[in-house]
Amino acid sequence: MSDLQPAPTLKLEMGSFYIPKDNPSKPLGEDAHFISADKQTAGGWATKGIDAGEYARELISNCATAVDAVAEVPAGIFLKSVLHTAFYVTTVVRGSSTVCIVRLDGEELRSVYVGDSGFMVFREYKCIYKSPVQQKGFNCPYQLGMEPGLDKPCVTVMAGDIVVVGTDGLMDNVFVGEVERILEAAASVETATPEDLARQLAAAAMYNSYDENFLSPFSMAARAAGRKQTGGKIDDITVIVGRIVCAKNPD
Repeated sequence: MSDLQPAPTLKLEMGSFYIPKDNPSKPLGEDAHFISADKQTAGGWATKGIDAGEYARELISNCATAVDAVAEVPAGIFLKSVLHTAFYVTTVVRGSSTVCIVRLDGEELRSVYVGDSGFMVFREYKCIYKSPVQQKGFNCPYQLGMEPGLDKPCVTVMAGDIVVVGTDGLMDNVFVGEVERILEAAASVETATPEDLARQLAAAAMYNSYDENFLSPFSMAARAAGRKQTGGKIDDITVIVGRIVCAKNPD
């Protein structure tokens, strides 16, 4: 008999939190997101258009439907198939969108993203990967449907890793170091759920967005583009947090 034990099966436990910016005419905001525990897939969108909020909600509904409908195809095709299907059937209203979708496939975290929505992976509360921003210029991200902005990175993960997916409302207002501190501080609270972590990160982003003196990621990017700017960027904030754990094997 072999003493070798099979590699543990990994599972992504996910939770989310959403804070729409204060806009009485659009109380639901313009972001949208979905989580599919069965398909170990989650994604977030930030949209623009005639009614960006309506576009986001139609797109996210179509994406959730596509996730459920897609058969088990090769891992590298799954997310792209979902994304293209959802995009091409979203026709009720006009709009455009940045997007980030991640999926746990064995020990690989696969992703597809466009624009300044993105994701980060943390191990022992230190960031080991952050998706680069895809944009034509400052504050001009690629939008869904612009193939040059499409990327499909894959990150090898292990039990204990934490995945943070966010729209630009998070990415523009919170530095990686602050995310690391929030995750480490929450580690002492054994009952902290992925949703609790998402709420804390969203709250930090919202606080920073209203600080006119804060040198945020957004204002630093503005300065790099030759603009004098401080403060955060007031925006809709969507955060999805996934904790990678060892799945329980059936008896």
